[in-house]
Amino acid sequence: MFGLLLACGVAAAVSGSPGELLTLESAGVSGQAPVGWKPDEGASSAEAAVRGDDGRLWISTTPYQLPVAETVAAASGKLASQRLYRLGTEEVSVTRTAVEEVAGRSTNTVEARGLLKGKEVVLVQRSVPVAAAMVHVSALAANRDRAAAAVDAWLASMSAERPPQDLSALPHEVSSPEGVAITLPEGWRPPLDGEKAAAEKLLAVPDPTRCWLAIQPTGDGGTGLLQGCPAAVDFGVVDEHSLAAVDARVRQAVFGGPAAEFAAPTLDTATGRPVLTYTLPSQGKNAVMVAVSPTGAAAFATWAVGPKVEQPALATTLSAAVAGARYPDATWAPTAAHQVDYVLQHRLDLLAMVLTPFALGAALLFRKLRPKKSWELDDHHA
Repeated sequence: MFGLLLACGVAAAVSGSPGELLTLESAGVSGQAPVGWKPDEGASSAEAAVRGDDGRLWISTTPYQLPVAETVAAASGKLASQRLYRLGTEEVSVTRTAVEEVAGRSTNTVEARGLLKGKEVVLVQRSVPVAAAMVHVSALAANRDRAAAAVDAWLASMSAERPPQDLSALPHEVSSPEGVAITLPEGWRPPLDGEKAAAEKLLAVPDPTRCWLAIQPTGDGGTGLLQGCPAAVDFGVVDEHSLAAVDARVRQAVFGGPAAEFAAPTLDTATGRPVLTYTLPSQGKNAVMVAVSPTGAAAFATWAVGPKVEQPALATTLSAAVAGARYPDATWAPTAAHQVDYVLQHRLDLLAMVLTPFALGAALLFRKLRPKKSWELDDHHA
């Protein structure tokens, strides 16, 4: 039904001559490798790397373009720590994060330390945006100055085929072809063209062309996701009496079956349009929620995906997005047919309450109007 994107594959190319171009083809970036440093044959195919007698340098990328900002630099510390741990470094700690300018480029900078084979090492990582991605330039050395020099030398000669796009120019509203629209919560935006495919893989909805999509990228290469899609389910009247039946119809339409592993939904009717919100089993490190509300004779499902540790904030974001949604039908109310079905299916007690006075009245009227029996007449004259 849905699957989560865990990694992004990229391709790297490193020239064989020391001091020549070190290129990450997938990101369209290149720069000068430190003189005398040679291609690192043991590097991952997802990055470009060289090594020298006193250090190593990596060029890597993560999906989703981010701004250069203190908060992003702080979040990028996770990438630096992960690299050190992959190398077998112990006692890893991020010692500094900042926004710094290098060779005319603003960078999200991280410095981290640890013990590698018993010796202290320092990792300097500087990250810069390109179109729909972040490029991370990292160097490991015995001291901070040597690591920074290797990173800064590459950045000073860096060229990018696809420069970063202007995120501030993106719209603050998204809408579906059916006309359901929301004003995006703070920190959320539509995906860039180069980000959309990766974001859509987070939720394998049947037809993403009928959905709106928004993301909230993080400095560690992940992203939160909001996605709104139509759902073929007729709500009808929703209250504590009919909730189980409506829940079953929603599960069939949105999840493709009973989905018994999902907890019972919460029901919110504060806006006048009922909303059923489901919290799904966690997918790896991510929490997944979906809110379903009626529009016309169908419904609309708004999905939210984000870090499991931030699930309360994700729930707040989803609630705000749904509360502020604008539907083609400005107001919604059950039809007369819905009302009749509701009474017949779920409130026969109401039907009995309504019909009983009529039945009693009819019985009394019948008794009054029917012809008298002879014995009743005799009793009357007695």
